[in-house]
Amino acid sequence: MVAKKFRDCTLRELQSAAKSRKQTREGAGRVVQESAKEPTPLSKQSLPVRALAMLGIGFLGGFIGNLLLPSVPGLVISVLSGALVVIGTAMLVRYLVAVRERFFAALKAGEIKLRTVKEQGMEVLRNGRHFLAVLKEVHSQPKTTSSEKTPPPSEKKAA
Repeated sequence: MVAKKFRDCTLRELQSAAKSRKQTREGAGRVVQESAKEPTPLSKQSLPVRALAMLGIGFLGGFIGNLLLPSVPGLVISVLSGALVVIGTAMLVRYLVAVRERFFAALKAGEIKLRTVKEQGMEVLRNGRHFLAVLKEVHSQPKTTSSEKTPPPSEKKAA
């Protein structure tokens, strides 16, 4: 390619330039479509900290707004906190969808084997059962009161 002024170009050179430019645009369009199939990157969303912070601030603001509700500032705070809760929830859902897409993409690519997923699932299930058993033991132990510890002495009546 040579840079020339428009007035110095011939008809064939202009047609060739237009044809090569059109091919470049078509090729670029195909690349964009292929990259759209890839899972959403989590680089900017590495942790859902912002979403959880927005949810927390939204709930706290909603509580404060309800305390001040008969007034205009209470109404404004309630509306803003409601918006924070909705936005925080949307961010959290978007993050979880991206995690799900990355997981299934890795599963399809063979990076994660189903056997490993099954083993991890069984381990979580075992730990959950163990936790449930501990909770049942704590809950089922009878609570003794002071009256149950020392029963009143039985009196024998003489006849």
